[in-house]
Amino acid sequence: MFSKPAKEITKNPDKEIYEELEKIKFRFGDKEPTVGVGGLVFVYEVGLDLFQVYVVAFTENYGTIVFYLPEELTEKIADRVAQLPTSFDNYLFRLIDYKPETFAFSYALAQCGCSVEEAANSLMTLSNAMKMETSKPIDIRIRSNNWLKLHGYPMRRKKGKRKHE
Repeated sequence: MFSKPAKEITKNPDKEIYEELEKIKFRFGDKEPTVGVGGLVFVYEVGLDLFQVYVVAFTENYGTIVFYLPEELTEKIADRVAQLPTSFDNYLFRLIDYKPETFAFSYALAQCGCSVEEAANSLMTLSNAMKMETSKPIDIRIRSNNWLKLHGYPMRRKKGKRKHE
């Protein structure tokens, strides 16, 4: 029925692009390490130099580096940008800053109409409200008999005559 295995269907296109970014080599003195070995932190600039896209980025291990994107990767990024409400530069900035996992989450939130900051503030408000509610002492006078029995408290009895009296 299916032409592709399940792994290929669920593969994140942003993660694929990020993995290809990490395989790109750059010159550092007489060495040619990959961008992944450098440990990308953030991007300073994305530009065009003689029909080739270059990226100036900061890495953990090598400081500021410059590397060129291969044509295939540039086309793949352009195809991905066509699906999203963002520009080529902004896509690369966010992909490298947020990494693929959180990047996909932030775009899902944007499609819902809220930002990551708004979602974080909402979760913090909810967390504080839950903390306030759970820190209150339990008033057993307003709880039902079922709740009292379930939590080991003595149940209330109806006032009045009992059957055996």
